[in-house]
Amino acid sequence: MKNNSLSAKNNYKFVIYGLCFLITFFGLGFCSSSRGIFLSPITEALNLKRSVFTVSDTFRFATTAILNSFFGILVSRFGTKKLILAGTLSIIASCLINAFTSAVIGFYLAGICLGIGLAWTSTAMIGSIVRKWSTNNSGKVMGIVLSANGLGSAIASQILTPIIYEEGNKFGYRNAYLLCAIIIAVLFVLCFIFFKDTESNTENNGSKKKSKTYFEGIDVKGALKTPFLYLTAVYLFFVGIIIQGFLGTYAAHIKDSGLSAAQLATVVSIQAVTLVLSKILSGFITDKFGIKASANICNIAGIFSAVIFLSISNSNYLMILSAIGAIIFSISVPLETIMVPLIVGEIFGQKSYNTFLGVFTSIICVGMALGNPITNLTYDIFGNYKIAYTIFIFVMIFCTVIFNLAVNASNKFKKSL
Repeated sequence: MKNNSLSAKNNYKFVIYGLCFLITFFGLGFCSSSRGIFLSPITEALNLKRSVFTVSDTFRFATTAILNSFFGILVSRFGTKKLILAGTLSIIASCLINAFTSAVIGFYLAGICLGIGLAWTSTAMIGSIVRKWSTNNSGKVMGIVLSANGLGSAIASQILTPIIYEEGNKFGYRNAYLLCAIIIAVLFVLCFIFFKDTESNTENNGSKKKSKTYFEGIDVKGALKTPFLYLTAVYLFFVGIIIQGFLGTYAAHIKDSGLSAAQLATVVSIQAVTLVLSKILSGFITDKFGIKASANICNIAGIFSAVIFLSISNSNYLMILSAIGAIIFSISVPLETIMVPLIVGEIFGQKSYNTFLGVFTSIICVGMALGNPITNLTYDIFGNYKIAYTIFIFVMIFCTVIFNLAVNASNKFKKSL
């Protein structure tokens, strides 16, 4: 009977992975990563400054950061299913508010609702669930599951862009948000029916074998005395600013440079499809070569993508450079999703995993909260994003150095145990 029970749980993990994939596909892909294509239509239709409007992203990420700081406590008290269901309802509320409001404060409220929803359905939650169901090769599983974000964004851009830019309807974005609300409502029903709260390390049951990257970990009190805690915090904070700064503005930047709506949709789709592959590869590279190799690939890609985006304006090869920049940028985007739980697991181990995951997800969310408004503030001041993108290049170089120092300090600590 025990073997049958173990087998059933082991098989049901694929249902859990499938639900996590759908949550990421629609929650992040349709309702978060696609937000860049809403920027120009909403601000033009309502005559809003971009920096003012994108403060909604600040509310979104600040809310996520606050809730994620209590992630370990909330999961222990309420369980994952209740949090996921509450999260999907909050995303629905965000879409509906965005669809019907014309006031800036309404968009800010929608940002708060989205922040609540994604706090309980995105990186921290997915990372926790996957770790519990799949300790071995968790990088591959997380890569595949979180790649749904890019795939969802690619499909969302093709579906939502024509609705947003419907000829003769400057408020087409409202219909796009209504469609997103309906989709998330269906997702809520699926999670209510099929999601189970009985997570277990099924891959390790009956076996003492652990993955080669397994590290028992360090508790919170011990981590406070280590340099890699603070180095990791600094690294993730600035990465959050840079990645979200690009993610929230590059579509508007290349459209301002002369791309048509159809060309823009193509470039956004290319970026999103590449993101699918980059997340999967990041997971595989982490499992095979370690977190240092995979994260540094992302770091370097972030630097080069900024250089390319700077060269896009007034170029005779606008479409080609936009596509190349989008592809390389996609390689860096896993830093704000799949790489966070993998970095936390590698550097801090399993002992207080949910606590560290919540804290560092909060830290990167604070950076993400600042990234979009800061970048758009430079647009409002200078009329373009060149100043912001130039600064990002140097900050990303700094981040790369900080990350390597953190990993080296962590490895030195492990050897001393």
